[in-house]
Amino acid sequence: MEPDMIVESTEERMKLIRECISYKDPIGVKKLILEDKFNEESEHWELISILGECINKENFDACPCFVSVCERCMKYVLNVGKPKELLLALLEQADGFDDSVKFSTFLGLIEMVISKLDSNQFYSLELALETLSDCVSRLELPKILDLEGEERRAPDLDPFVDKINTDVTEYLNFLSKFVHQLTSSKDKESVVHRKKKVLMKYLLRVLEHPLVYLDLQAKEVNGRTVKSGSVLCMEHLMVQLTSLQPRITDLINDCLKHNERLSKRKRIRLDTDEDACSESFDEEPVSMLAMSCLSYLMFVEGYGQHEMPCLVTKQGIMESNLQFVFTLMKKEESEIRLKGVQLFQSLLQSLNEGTVLAYEDLDRPEYFQILDALFDIMIRCPVKDIRQQCVQIVPGYIQLFGPEARYQTFLKLFGTLKHAGSFGYCVQLFKNQMEEVIADPWTGSKTAHIFCGINLKRLFLLMTSLPEGPATDLVESSDRIIAVLNFIRYLVLKDPPQTNMTGFWDFYPHLEKEFMKPLQLGLDMSKGHYRLEITGLEEGNQSKESNEEQVEMSVSVAGFRMPRMARGQKIAIMNMALNTLDLITSLLVRVNELVEQQKKTADK
Repeated sequence: MEPDMIVESTEERMKLIRECISYKDPIGVKKLILEDKFNEESEHWELISILGECINKENFDACPCFVSVCERCMKYVLNVGKPKELLLALLEQADGFDDSVKFSTFLGLIEMVISKLDSNQFYSLELALETLSDCVSRLELPKILDLEGEERRAPDLDPFVDKINTDVTEYLNFLSKFVHQLTSSKDKESVVHRKKKVLMKYLLRVLEHPLVYLDLQAKEVNGRTVKSGSVLCMEHLMVQLTSLQPRITDLINDCLKHNERLSKRKRIRLDTDEDACSESFDEEPVSMLAMSCLSYLMFVEGYGQHEMPCLVTKQGIMESNLQFVFTLMKKEESEIRLKGVQLFQSLLQSLNEGTVLAYEDLDRPEYFQILDALFDIMIRCPVKDIRQQCVQIVPGYIQLFGPEARYQTFLKLFGTLKHAGSFGYCVQLFKNQMEEVIADPWTGSKTAHIFCGINLKRLFLLMTSLPEGPATDLVESSDRIIAVLNFIRYLVLKDPPQTNMTGFWDFYPHLEKEFMKPLQLGLDMSKGHYRLEITGLEEGNQSKESNEEQVEMSVSVAGFRMPRMARGQKIAIMNMALNTLDLITSLLVRVNELVEQQKKTADK
């Protein structure tokens, strides 16, 4: 536009402003709004809308001067306009806050408007935080969350992580001003308490999403502690949170009590047919994931641990945090599961030497839930480091229980585990337990009584179950069967019929009838099946003169139908299955030989 052009009407001025904006003309926008001190109240809302649309990263990269002028013009409008109305105009554009430049700029503008409000300032802040918190909760998470080894050393290289760190830092900077203002406030205690609750609610939401999904551990590099952007964000948040509530344990307890009150209130409303959704704006449950992340930060990263109550026992601390361990472990994301594993490991390590969990402790469902979660991670987690950590934790965890509780734990595991590899691992753990029993010189001890005789038989019935008899898929169950046969071989050698301290030989005839013989029959059937299929494929190769021809046959290995592949590949896979069956056969033969030898020795 011409610098000396005189604009008479408001409509003409608005038209020129839109035209200058469309051409990204900073001089024209500045002239029409700032220099001419345009102050038509009826147009303030629209001005905020059209100027706000211009503030984004694309425009900032192309023409930072234009974005700067638009921001200055918005500040001018906010200064001369009505704060309450213009705050709503700003929040109306929240859908565009996924742009980091816009989010950062609007945070400053929103803070400016709220500071101009004399009455109901905190209500306006609450309204703004609800919108801004929703924007933070929509931040896109990294595409790859299953990092391990060296990949975890530089998380800030991921553009998604970098954006999260940038936006969360800006949001926390915005919040910090109001947190500081509240901590130095001279309002009534009840008013301050309510405001603290609101601010803590929105700080906890940041833990729930996105921080709990990020690596929050500082790294040691060449003897120096290196903190990622995510760790710095977390530390910034914890500073604000602890300034509002210094004792993290009190904060967690208050959150749990709050959730229990809401749950109880909801149950009463449902029982009385009242509207269960009529809770006020701030009456919502605190996320268990956020509290679990707090527990992790306290016991693994060491934040606020010095504020722990002195009178609480280590076992009591562990039991009160089991729900948080399970909350983290049951998530699908590896980074969150790792936090659960590390939290549980830290709690176990903190227990005093000689701590024993009694049979009555199993009344807490979390003990079995965590055990199930550990095995689920061992089976399904794509990150090898986390799987190995769980493998290391399980034996010590089971050993923490007293003999009766340990027996019940094995009974549950053998009755519920379906994965053959995990089942075989549990059989090995139980074998280690039986080594302790057999090595006990006092055979009448309580431990020996619990793990021997009829109790041992109950476990063997679960271990040796063949769901479909001889027709059971032995390749799929090979890890379990091999472990069981090795365990039987161990008992045959270590506890001969003359001593029979475990009571194994009392029920061996049943074991032979219901497991050994059906297993032998199943092995003969399975090996015959695979040999027949291999012969058919090899004959097909000869007739087609190409072992790379793609074929489609109804052949399955370990319960899975083999996909379309070259004949040679199918033959190789089935030969591997046949080798597995041969290994089981050799073990079974060896066990039978040892049994016969022990019987002959006992008869002499």
